Amino acid sequence: MARTLIPLLLAAMAVVCVVGIWRLLLALQRRRRQPRQREDVLQYEVWYALRQQDAAAAERFLAGLWDRMAAERSRPPGRAAGGPETAARSLLEAQVAEMAGAVEALGRAHAGDPALPPALAELEERVKRLCSDLAAAQPGSTP
Repeated sequence: MARTLIPLLLAAMAVVCVVGIWRLLLALQRRRRQPRQREDVLQYEVWYALRQQDAAAAERFLAGLWDRMAAERSRPPGRAAGGPETAARSLLEAQVAEMAGAVEALGRAHAGDPALPPALAELEERVKRLCSDLAAAQPGSTP
């Protein structure tokens, strides 16, 4: 009886260890992602605050963000599984997610502000443009 019980206990302990390590890795990955997301949203918080003070400066700031995103997309991608088209599409998907996340975060942070709807409309228009670029980058699509 003891001979059959020991391997079962060892197997159970191994499973518990593997599950624990897996959960730890997932938690670390989430924690690593959060600062980047806050950094992404912070840019748009700055733009929103600037928009209320100086609309022209805010437009230049947003244009600079847009230009940075376009420059990132135009850089030759590194080695990625699936080739350069897949890497470019992944970057575009990340940029769409970044801007959509910023729209959502601004909407939550400034829910009662009357200046919010036009600002969100401006960002949502840019998200739509990125989405149309993403749709055009899908395999089999025609430009």
